[in-house]
Amino acid sequence: MKRILLVLACAAALPACGDSNGGTTGPTPSGEPLVANIEHRVDMQPLAFDSTEYVNAAGNKYTVSRLEYYLSGVVFQPEGGSSHSVKGAFYVNAADPQTMKIDLGAVPAGNYESVQLFIGLDDETNVTGGLPNTKENVDMAWPEHMGGGYHFLKCEGHYQDPNAATVGYAMHMGGNETRITVTIAKAFTLAKDSPSLTLAMNLDEWYQNPHEYNFDVDGNYTMHDDVAKQKLKENGADVFTME
Repeated sequence: MKRILLVLACAAALPACGDSNGGTTGPTPSGEPLVANIEHRVDMQPLAFDSTEYVNAAGNKYTVSRLEYYLSGVVFQPEGGSSHSVKGAFYVNAADPQTMKIDLGAVPAGNYESVQLFIGLDDETNVTGGLPNTKENVDMAWPEHMGGGYHFLKCEGHYQDPNAATVGYAMHMGGNETRITVTIAKAFTLAKDSPSLTLAMNLDEWYQNPHEYNFDVDGNYTMHDDVAKQKLKENGADVFTME
């Protein structure tokens, strides 16, 4: 399994880190590593690269040929007791099933009320050379003249413009100001005998709620467009659900 694991400090934007055992009021440690299974969907159907044409909220007809990103800053909030923070940053490539099973380590079994995570990296890690020099990380590098570090997200493909011509698009996010905080407020239980959960990304949500994103109006290349990146950042806050 391709996995990038590095020591991260608890991010200031997240709840304060607590004892991983939660103390006397927290959940009981499971001792087994928790596996997060990552799924990617469009219009509630499994993502299909290139072969399927989708339609976003603005009416753009588009395909997807690439989807890569980082997850980090994962924090589990139990029903009472201290939060549990996962130390690590994880590279996900929707075309590589091996990257879509993330080992979150031993997370205490018990009842939880939410989980929070970053799409992107924390400030300390998001510097040139902050991640191991693997091919995946090198390919995700963010240009030095734009601050260095890494792409937080690459979503690419083609769409039909108003003249029905097929043109490319690239939704690229990078820079600490575009880091996306996702909070999934949902009661759930982690059991000792089945330590796994599913995180599902719905690509529809990148283009709606709170902003309807239109490639023709808002731009089909975001890398140098701060306004477009801000819209994607705000839309990205609810792209993940948990099952």
